Amino acid sequence: MSYDNSNDASVVLGRITRFSLCTLIFCLPFSNAIAEISATVAISAWIACRFITKDRSYSPGFSIFILAGYLGANLLSVFTSSNPVLSTKAFFFKVCEYALVFVVASDSIFDKNTLKKVINVIITISLILAFDGLIQFIFGFEFLRQRSSAFGVPRISASFVSPNDFASYLITIIPLMTAMLIYGNITAMGKKAFAGTILLSFICLLLTYSRSGILSFGVGIGMLLILADNRGRRRLLVASVAFTALFVFLYLSIYGKLNLFSGVETDRLKIWHIAWRMFKDRPILGHGISTFMSVFGAYKGTSYQSIVYAHNCYLQMLAETGVVGLIFFLLLLLGVFFYGFYALYKTKDTFYRSILAGMISGLSAHLFQAAFDTSLYSLPLALLFWSFLGLTVAVSRISLSSSIH
Repeated sequence: MSYDNSNDASVVLGRITRFSLCTLIFCLPFSNAIAEISATVAISAWIACRFITKDRSYSPGFSIFILAGYLGANLLSVFTSSNPVLSTKAFFFKVCEYALVFVVASDSIFDKNTLKKVINVIITISLILAFDGLIQFIFGFEFLRQRSSAFGVPRISASFVSPNDFASYLITIIPLMTAMLIYGNITAMGKKAFAGTILLSFICLLLTYSRSGILSFGVGIGMLLILADNRGRRRLLVASVAFTALFVFLYLSIYGKLNLFSGVETDRLKIWHIAWRMFKDRPILGHGISTFMSVFGAYKGTSYQSIVYAHNCYLQMLAETGVVGLIFFLLLLLGVFFYGFYALYKTKDTFYRSILAGMISGLSAHLFQAAFDTSLYSLPLALLFWSFLGLTVAVSRISLSSSIH
């Protein structure tokens, strides 16, 4: 959607949409309330602007059709839900909200200058969080929400609820900053700022002690190696050696002295086995959106004591929305990724190429981490994921448009 400059109301609503989107991205790590309000304002302003301009177009069209299928699958699971009231509430206030955040993010950015502002917001909050995490490591608490170190050891979470959540955030952001550093067209001062932020963020990632997060980060860097050009690939290999050396140093000096993960693998396997049994009982449409924890108790028996999430987002989707819901979710991901790959192949602009490569790599890391944790069900991380997914579509569309002209 393009905003009609002759219509003052549509211009104002467009600015409100973009400002609210930036506010959402900036505040989601430390304030669920502000993030939710910003999402609501952005969605409302976008809908109002559409209504005023009578614009019904959307590009690329494929994503809307797949998104409609995804919403339809989730809606069907409401009708077959074991808890219809809970599922209805989750459908409108979670699933629809995330879907609209995706649409707004993909449809509100139309030029390089606006995109740069969004990227600056992402980098700024990432730097703040890196300092926040390091302060938590040194002093035992962080300054954004006054959270103490996790589990009685210097395992940092910054303003997030858990260290794994902080790791999920970092592995989504670091590949974007790395891509911009290695082959984005930025000034010498900008390169120093990026390098410093990346280094601090990577140290924070290691200090979360999140094994799945560190492994997922490797997946993101691997994707970036595939997408980078030859010059960028050589620089990234050098950076990878530095990342590895820092990891080895911290492992030898700190990791090996702590026994943080004893029994974690067995614990997760028990949860996954229970989730799989839940899926097998209702394989098509599942037990209903947001019913996993309410149904979990009936399946766990004496094999598990607590009521928890699946710690595997894909297994939880299967249990809640069945194979139909998971298929449409994966189709949406494939559509966005292929669109991004196509735009990356077509565009010659190094700025767009760096953003696309970084976002695709960050999303790849995030999705890999989702197989071991709850990132797609955590409000701030879900908003981050759907915003990034929408921004990937926006950057792809802008870059393709600029390459044509």
